[in-house]
Amino acid sequence: MATSNSEKPSEKSPDSNASNGRLSEKPIIFLIHGVMTGNSIWSDNFLPWLEEKGYRVCAPSLPCHGEKFDPFMLQTQTIESYLDFLVSEIEKLPEPPVVMGFSMGGALLARLVEKIEIKSVVFVCSLPLQGGGALCMQKISEGKLFSWSPGVLGVLANERLKEVLHAESAIVLSQLSLPYSPGIELQKKSVLVVASAADDFVPEILQRQMAEQISADYLLLENAGHCFMLEQNWQQHLIKIEKWISA
Repeated sequence: MATSNSEKPSEKSPDSNASNGRLSEKPIIFLIHGVMTGNSIWSDNFLPWLEEKGYRVCAPSLPCHGEKFDPFMLQTQTIESYLDFLVSEIEKLPEPPVVMGFSMGGALLARLVEKIEIKSVVFVCSLPLQGGGALCMQKISEGKLFSWSPGVLGVLANERLKEVLHAESAIVLSQLSLPYSPGIELQKKSVLVVASAADDFVPEILQRQMAEQISADYLLLENAGHCFMLEQNWQQHLIKIEKWISA
């Protein structure tokens, strides 16, 4: 499986718009991974598929995560240091991207919107905007690290997670446990909340409540677990997400 560290957006030729004779480009998609992982959750399947469809894609690993994992420096990281890193990466892009945040990446994305211009927002099985860190620590204590995906469909995902999961910043998890209300900027954006029907890490009802709270579009994926981007049927789910992005 690919584990490339895609820090820079891929370069693709612009699509031809035959209806008006002008060239148009698909948006840049910026991917934020989740808790205790790196960008490999994207680079295995989502990243190459989106590139093949003509999107420019940027999927960095957060500081001290993934191939850059540093267990000592990781414990010095805060939400602010994660956000500063994400802002610096987006500032390198030629235009505001569509940003997709998975799990903890969704909680970061809600805060990121207040700091830098973003084209549109996609929350993917996001931690709740309030109390997400506490939920995460509860699930970890229950030993559900390797049971994020259900049944046969989740075999590949769970095996892959065993290869890539590592520690997370205790400071960040504590900060994510504090009360948080989304800012006004999130209300101004086109927002999609994606939930998985068989998500054993972040229950679907919490995703639905978040969508209602921020008046977002809502997409429920059947036969999908928390880490569906690594499951066998990942492509049928990504097609639905890409349809919303391209609308």
